[in-house]
Amino acid sequence: TPTRGIGDRTLDVVRQTSRDRQLTLWQACRELLQEKALAGRAASALQRFMELIDALAQETADMPLHVQTDRVIKDSGLRTMYEQEKGEKGQTRIENLEELVTATRQFSYNEEDEDLMPLQAFLSHAALEAGEGQADTWQDAVQLMTLHSAKGLEFPQVFIVGMEEGMFPSQMSLDEGGRLEEERRLAYVGVTRAMQK
Repeated sequence: TPTRGIGDRTLDVVRQTSRDRQLTLWQACRELLQEKALAGRAASALQRFMELIDALAQETADMPLHVQTDRVIKDSGLRTMYEQEKGEKGQTRIENLEELVTATRQFSYNEEDEDLMPLQAFLSHAALEAGEGQADTWQDAVQLMTLHSAKGLEFPQVFIVGMEEGMFPSQMSLDEGGRLEEERRLAYVGVTRAMQK
């Protein structure tokens, strides 16, 4: 996320206050600011962040969910930060943000979601759907995943797609020496996931 000047120590204080007083993180931030319990720079950074979130909430309140999502991604500086990130990683992150906007556009708000705000309903639906596609260990099924997410898992059979020149390893990794080693490690992770073949 874009840097906001809110350091680890400030976050630790907010978390501890939240736990001790049984508040949300947001409520803990408000109380800490009202009590002037944070140092000047930390308090200013936290105040600016809260003002940004409050402003975005007010400005986007009556917008459709996908427009809200797109607006927050842009106005928060997240998209700009990823656009400045060099290489494939930044491009992938931008594509993920675009996919999030598309998912919110395609989300249909049902009657059973009436008691939830559109964003809450979307997040609830996304959380339920995330586990829906996972097969039980006793079921025959195909599971698609990235090599990163396969770390630590084993399967009876594994097929690795895209193991071709220019794709894996990517051309960018071939051009940048240090990245090739990372792709080799990922390849090793992939080929060692199979229990049988």
